[in-house]
Amino acid sequence: MSELGAICTIHQKRERPSSRSVSLFGFRVDTFSDEDVVSLASYAINANKRYIVGNHNFHSLYLCYREPRMLDFYSTADHVLIDGMSLVLFGRLFSLPLTRENRATSLDFMPLLIPEAVKHGWRIYRSEEHTSELQSLRHL
Repeated sequence: MSELGAICTIHQKRERPSSRSVSLFGFRVDTFSDEDVVSLASYAINANKRYIVGNHNFHSLYLCYREPRMLDFYSTADHVLIDGMSLVLFGRLFSLPLTRENRATSLDFMPLLIPEAVKHGWRIYRSEEHTSELQSLRHL
């Protein structure tokens, strides 16, 4: 499916996208595709709902063991995206039914989300952990 085709499909969806949760190294992750993330945003806006969406990579898994606050955050998140092919590959090693389609990272879903946001007048806010990146955004 072309990117344009994916965007048209996303716009037409008004129901909450479905995913399944799996346990990866004892942590819950959801099997969203990039299109599912945009569909979730569209659904949340149309239904006037709010979701906390986190993402896991190997470093965040490590931090959950080291920092109880991180574990608290992920336990309260409505959805946790798989952000890294390494997690997909390790999941497959442990017989989890994960594919590339289940990796949803902003690098891949932002090109789908931004045109939809512009088209519908949505505002996008992305929380960053790096202060220098936040400061550079203030100049825009």
